[in-house]
Amino acid sequence: ESEAARDRSIERDYADAAKSFESLIRSFPSSPKVADGLYKLGLCQAELKRPSEAKISLQRVIRDYPDSNAANLAKRKLDQLGG
Repeated sequence: ESEAARDRSIERDYADAAKSFESLIRSFPSSPKVADGLYKLGLCQAELKRPSEAKISLQRVIRDYPDSNAANLAKRKLDQLGG
């Protein structure tokens, strides 16, 4: 398997994961898993080189779930992304 093919496969995995997290957030907005879903969505967006979207997702975790572990992790990731 070529490196380019492997990279495309990994990118597709992140894209699929992002869609799953978006679906969770949309379908179950009051679920206790939304904070983690938003954080993981932000990570996927960052890996897909969509930093603006990643920052929005991570900032939403911090704003909506400030006392969660996901918010602490989101703060660290935002620092890595520069904001």
